Amino acid sequence: MTLRDRVAAAAARLESAGLTREEAARSAEVLARAVLGWSAADWIARSRDPAFGDFGDRLDRLIDRRARHEPVAYITGEREFYGRPFHVTSDVLIPRPETELIVDVALQMPTPPAVVIDVGTGSGCLAVTLALEIPSARVIATDISAAALAVARANAIRLGAAVEFQENDLGGHFTKNVKRPPRSFYDLIVANPPYIDPADRSSLPPDVVDYEPAVALFAGEHGLALIRALIESAPAALADEGTLLIEIGMGQAEAVRAMVERTAGLAFVEIRPDLRGIPRVLVARARSERTHNLAMDCLFCKIITGQIPAGKVYEDARLMAFTDINPQAPMHLLVVPKEHIPTLNDLDAKHDALMGEMLRRAAALAADRGYGASGFRTVFNCNADAGQTVFHLHLHVLGGRRMTWPPG
Repeated sequence: MTLRDRVAAAAARLESAGLTREEAARSAEVLARAVLGWSAADWIARSRDPAFGDFGDRLDRLIDRRARHEPVAYITGEREFYGRPFHVTSDVLIPRPETELIVDVALQMPTPPAVVIDVGTGSGCLAVTLALEIPSARVIATDISAAALAVARANAIRLGAAVEFQENDLGGHFTKNVKRPPRSFYDLIVANPPYIDPADRSSLPPDVVDYEPAVALFAGEHGLALIRALIESAPAALADEGTLLIEIGMGQAEAVRAMVERTAGLAFVEIRPDLRGIPRVLVARARSERTHNLAMDCLFCKIITGQIPAGKVYEDARLMAFTDINPQAPMHLLVVPKEHIPTLNDLDAKHDALMGEMLRRAAALAADRGYGASGFRTVFNCNADAGQTVFHLHLHVLGGRRMTWPPG
């Protein structure tokens, strides 16, 4: 019997235990490779070799555990995250691919953060990865669980990452034992907090609910309690223009955005979707009280938050478009960012992608209305002498009449 035959039999057994065919095959192969100490490439090259020695007995013992729905990562003691192997135990949440999005967003910051804190670090996958990807940063990792911190420390040592570890509950993440000035300090706060509603416990697969630590899964207020605490704590802890990144769950985007918009000193930027299109990572940024007050009084901010009705024609995580209340052409739309940016003079490098999105959206809206081929005009006004009347950056999109220059 070949190794592949043995693994096929093991997969059939897992399928009969309730795993899907795909998951059963994947689990059996991963466990076989763990027994052999082989890479995926080794398996492809040698899986038709005869089964040898005690391979079958050792594999059967691991399959017994997987048939009881114990996660593969706990059986092998390892899970890959951002291309690196992380040690995991049942004391920590198993790293998931969607959490890598936090790292992606952090690495896209126009200025690398000097000081980073990972709140509720678990296995340390975020803190260790950020320390390795941004070696100039001071990275601090906290967790309420001493056992989880032991796993995270081991991963930092194993992977050669310089990370400072602190045992704190949520209330102490920004205050206890972390040497810092008395006011704002962190350029980047990241967190993958528990965000599952305890009422949804029965809907979770046994691999999750029966094995992963409940303290890392469930939170009150329909899963939003710790997200709320992080958002409310962040303004006092973030440096000027500091960034907050929080992983959130399916269906929580609107509530989380509302929390940010009600929090003085914090500006909503976007909620970045994961590869499945699920809104997954909150991006918020510290802002001065002056900017906050401007946003509170801003006509367009009130339209964006629904306080003032408007003829909305488009909306996504970063932009809204609506019909101008005083149209100057048959088509006269305004494309506005949800972030309060007063004028073109307030843009910097971090807004480059946003500006591109505004222009592309303007072209798409014009095309949808039949003006793509016949022609349309886009106009940014900057400050009062150039015609800006609402000090929230906006792009005029006009079509349906002949456009001349100068405008008239």
